[in-house]
Amino acid sequence: MEQHSIGLGIITKEISDKSIKLPKDTIVKVLSFPTKETTTIKFKDKILDVQNNNLSLLCIHCLTEIEFSKKEEHQSIHHPEIIINSYTFKLLYKMENESYIKVKIKNIERNLDFIVYQSNSHCNLYRFCSIWSDKTFYKGDKDYVTETFIHMDLQKFIVENFRNLIEKENEECPYKTDNLTLSLEKIKPFWQYIKERQIVFDSENFLNKIAELRCGEGFSNIYKIIGIIVDIQKNPSEFLSRDLISDFNILIGNILKIFYKDKKIEDFRIELIQLYLDLYKKNKNGEESGLEIRDKKNIMRLYLEFISSYMNYNYNILTEYKELYETVSRMKKYPSKEFKFKFFSVDIQHKENSKIYSVIFALYKFGEEAFSIILNIIPHEDNGNHINSIGLYKKVISMGIYLCKPLDYSHQIQTLMRGSVSEEYHFVGDLYDNLFPVKRR
Repeated sequence: MEQHSIGLGIITKEISDKSIKLPKDTIVKVLSFPTKETTTIKFKDKILDVQNNNLSLLCIHCLTEIEFSKKEEHQSIHHPEIIINSYTFKLLYKMENESYIKVKIKNIERNLDFIVYQSNSHCNLYRFCSIWSDKTFYKGDKDYVTETFIHMDLQKFIVENFRNLIEKENEECPYKTDNLTLSLEKIKPFWQYIKERQIVFDSENFLNKIAELRCGEGFSNIYKIIGIIVDIQKNPSEFLSRDLISDFNILIGNILKIFYKDKKIEDFRIELIQLYLDLYKKNKNGEESGLEIRDKKNIMRLYLEFISSYMNYNYNILTEYKELYETVSRMKKYPSKEFKFKFFSVDIQHKENSKIYSVIFALYKFGEEAFSIILNIIPHEDNGNHINSIGLYKKVISMGIYLCKPLDYSHQIQTLMRGSVSEEYHFVGDLYDNLFPVKRR
C-alpha cells in the first residue's frame, strides 16, 4: 500500500544508512509523527526511521520549522480551520506588498488552494483573487461588486485570525483565461465558478433594469442613468406599481430641474429623451457632460433614493440586524486614512412572491462622520446563502449601483473633489448612506 506524506522534515545532521545517505538540510517527507525516539520518513523511494534529534519538522503549509512537541499548537494557531456548510477551509499564510494584502486558503475536501485579497476601495473586504493578462484584478463579468465577494463567515474568520498568520513572499493570483489547463481544479476553470452563479430577480423588471448600470459607472456614465429612466418611462406600469409611478415622475422632474434650472418644462418626456440623446452623443464623442460634480452627485442620490423607496414599498424586513463583526481598517495603499466598520446582515422578503434575501451592509465612521452602505444582497435560492469551493456565495444577484463601495476611483469621477482620499481614490460614501433596509443608529 502506498504511504502518503503527512508533513515535511529537514535533516539536521548527516545520516548514513546502508541504503542511503542524507546530507544535512535535506528535505524529506514525514510518513508518521514521532513515537518515542524515531520518525518514519521517505526520501525518493526509500523509507527509513530516523532519530528525532536528527530531524526537524517543517510545516507543510508555510515551511516553517517547528518543534515536535508543538506541531499541533502550530497548526491550530497559524493554520486555523473553519467548517462552513460542507467545506473545511484552512488559512495557510498571508502576503503583503505596498498595495495589497493577500491570504492563501486551502479547501481541505477539494484539496485546492486559492488566494483572496483585501480591496482598498471596498471596506477592506476580501475578494477572490485572479488577474487579467495585464495583472489587473478580474472582478467578474457582470457585476463588479458581488461576483468575487467572499462569503462573510470566511471574511470574519480571516479577520479574527489574521495577526497569527505567517507572512510569506508575494504570489501571483491565477489568470482569468479560457484555457482549461489553468483551472484551480480539474472539474472546471475558476472563472466559471464566478460567472455561472449569477441569477436575476424573479418577476422584478425594475430591479433587473437598474442592474444594467454597474457600480463605479455612475459618475462617468450619467447618460446611462438617464437612459434607464427613459426606458422605464416608456411603459412605467411594466416596471412600477401605480403608487410608485407618481414618485417616479417626481424623480424625472427633479432631475430635469438640475439640467434646465429655471426653464419651464412643457413635456418632460420629450425633454428627457432629448437630454439622453445629448448626453449619449457627448459620451460617444469623448466630451464632458457639462455637469458640475455637485450636479452628478445630486442625480445619483435622487436615483438611489428612488430605488430605496421601491425596495421599502415591495419588501418587508424579516429579522433584526445581526452584527457579524467589526474592524478598524486602514487602506494598505493609504494608511493615513482610517475607517471603523461594523458589518451586519438582515433578511428581507418580497411582499408578493415571498422570495427571501440576506442583505449585507456596514455602519461605519470615516473621520468623525457616520455613514452606512449596502454591500451585497444574497438570494436564498438553491442554498444561495451557502458557500462554494473557492469561498464564494453559491448564488449572486446584481442591483447595479445600489450595491457599491465607499471609495471610487478618481478617474471614474473624472474630476478630483475637495476631500479626496488620494489622487487615485475619492470618498463617495455619502451617496449610499441610509438606503433600505438600513436605518443608521
